[in-house]
Amino acid sequence: MKSPILWIAATRGRLVMGTLAGLTGLAGVAYPVANYVRSSSSSPTFDLLLITAWMFVALFVGYVSALLVGDLLFPAGWREVSILGRQVDVTNDDHAHLVDAATRDRTFAFSSIWVVVVLIIVSSTYFATNNFFGWYARYGYASSTLRGENTERKVIILEEMTRALDDRLVTYAQLMTEQLDSSDPLVVTQAIWSLGEVSRRMVRSIQMMNQGKKGGQWVNGLYESLQREVLPRFLKLQATGVQGVRSEALIYALASLKSEDAFTGFKAKFKSKDTTKVELLAIIKALAFMRDQGNGVPMLRSKILDEDDEIVRMSLWALGEIYGFGSGDYSEDTVDTGTLDILIRSLPTMAFNRQCVALDLLQRLRPGHVGPQLFKLFDSVEPSDKSCERREVKLKFQAPELMSKGEEFRQKVLKTLATIADGNHEVIVWMRRRSKDSTVASGLRADMEHILQVVNERRAAQ
Repeated sequence: MKSPILWIAATRGRLVMGTLAGLTGLAGVAYPVANYVRSSSSSPTFDLLLITAWMFVALFVGYVSALLVGDLLFPAGWREVSILGRQVDVTNDDHAHLVDAATRDRTFAFSSIWVVVVLIIVSSTYFATNNFFGWYARYGYASSTLRGENTERKVIILEEMTRALDDRLVTYAQLMTEQLDSSDPLVVTQAIWSLGEVSRRMVRSIQMMNQGKKGGQWVNGLYESLQREVLPRFLKLQATGVQGVRSEALIYALASLKSEDAFTGFKAKFKSKDTTKVELLAIIKALAFMRDQGNGVPMLRSKILDEDDEIVRMSLWALGEIYGFGSGDYSEDTVDTGTLDILIRSLPTMAFNRQCVALDLLQRLRPGHVGPQLFKLFDSVEPSDKSCERREVKLKFQAPELMSKGEEFRQKVLKTLATIADGNHEVIVWMRRRSKDSTVASGLRADMEHILQVVNERRAAQ
């Protein structure tokens, strides 16, 4: 049985008909298939089958078209000898044209024609389908997956889209927004998380661009679009009330969008007895991220004396983020006196794990009058080499952030004293005395001497 290629290549007429039929067929199905995948397909696997089938057909039609071109361009007999495989006696002068076809290799020329024809087909398809293949490479898999029924896969793709590093995020954000209307609660929750993360990244990108970093104009456009189209929906959702993980996701998204209006809902949650611990922790993280002193500090101050250790530790960390700008640097801002008073007054009676986090906060705030409380902490800790545990704040999309360094408690106290030692007579006198105290570990005494030396050098330089 002859192969389709040999049957078509048997006559030039068949080649003409095959070429016309093939090109017409490809042109006829390209747009409907592209439109179906763009707007209706819910199976990436089926998409790939369609695309693969189209490509094989394109190669086949390109081959047939190249045969027709070769039959027209090359000497008579080329098709019969090279394609149909006719046997030729090269010593027989009666078939000179066949002898010529049989003795000249035109494989490269024919292959070049085939490549050119295929490129023409692909280019034509590009214009006819508005760059379908380019679109599919960027958005096709995500688009079809999100129209499917596999919840797990949809949740995964919604999270994966947040990691895009270019203007794909513009279309991805549109796909995420569409999923807010999904009937699947898990998908809706992940869509909120993902839109929040995209918003956070846009805010950060805009900040970097304002500092002179390069960035695309699409960043500002996307952020404005999120503010205009997504934020009102989130505020409405906050007003109607949501619970559990979706509430946590919504808090994150509102914080990422830097919504001033969200503080009304946050404050109500803080005061409500029905608010879960998970929601409280989510709001505390949000306040740390938003770094709004006017709204955030009073709310966090109200939790410094809370009964729950984790709530207190997180509140202390969040205050450090607000005043230290998330960098671990010293704060140059005027610190709220009410917050400082509560913090310093409660410091000696705090649970040990709270004290560890509070000391890291004080290293940023540098209140000069905290010396006496720190002296007491240094002397009262038992055993004297007791250490603070390293603690981190887990974040959904980013690496964990440091809450409190893991180190010996007395070392942490000493570091805090070092931040207020310059110009503080009370601290200098204490440090001079304790640096000579043999009951203090030699390493700590050496650190005290180093701090005193640095202070003296600064004074001498002034």
